[in-house]
Amino acid sequence: MVKTVIAWTMLSLLVVGCAGTTSRSPGRDIGDYVNVKREYAKAIMQASPETFSSQNKLVPIPPLTVPYSIGSVLLKETGEPLTDSCVLSTSQLPASLPLTSVPEMTSQSTFMIDLGVPKLLAEAINHVVDFKTYLKNSGRASLRLFELSGINVARDNLDKAMARPACHNVLEGREVIVVRGVITGKERITSTKALSGSVKTKILDKDAVEIKYDTNGGYEVSNIKAEPKFWIVSERHYKERERGPLAYEEVTPSDATVDMLYGTISKRLQSN
Repeated sequence: MVKTVIAWTMLSLLVVGCAGTTSRSPGRDIGDYVNVKREYAKAIMQASPETFSSQNKLVPIPPLTVPYSIGSVLLKETGEPLTDSCVLSTSQLPASLPLTSVPEMTSQSTFMIDLGVPKLLAEAINHVVDFKTYLKNSGRASLRLFELSGINVARDNLDKAMARPACHNVLEGREVIVVRGVITGKERITSTKALSGSVKTKILDKDAVEIKYDTNGGYEVSNIKAEPKFWIVSERHYKERERGPLAYEEVTPSDATVDMLYGTISKRLQSN
């Protein structure tokens, strides 16, 4: 973790104040990587309504984060983990299904990479010495997600899995966020400067990441293997126990709650 935090800090120092790139397309500068991921989240849910219920939201998984397991329960007020006693076992999970109705989208919005470091770039600067030198010449990038698939546990199956006393006893009277699924896929971060001239290629992390870059600030950094990209979450308000099963109301998390979850997890990462 220390190495990755150092890499994160180093990348921020390299690209602060970078400007004047030669753009592939005009696009729209919307600030940071997280906002681009939010655009993707909305597009994914709109394109695959059969995969998500009306109470679902997608939360971008922060850079350099080990994803929460399906069934993880977080406090609504703070986003902090409440318990792991509700986590589903592998045998309780449905198969991951391709999101075939989602096109292979390329964001037309550029973002400043010092405002939210994608994991791919952090890995690249941590392993390739000369890439760090060229990166400072290209402070904006665009994002493409492709080969997406998802697991989203049905409400009835989630209820059965969370009926264990160790889980229910913690939930009583609380408002929580439940991680009920995950979207995995591949990601490509591309500089707004097109690759040109002599292009170098590196394969990192046991054939998991590919880097292409030149001496002019152009680069592409891609997943070779699919990784978790979004959590699928819903919000539950559990009642005080009276008789029978523990009752709850399920609602759609607000955009503010989704932002809070991302921010809480990112801050915890930076403090480790």
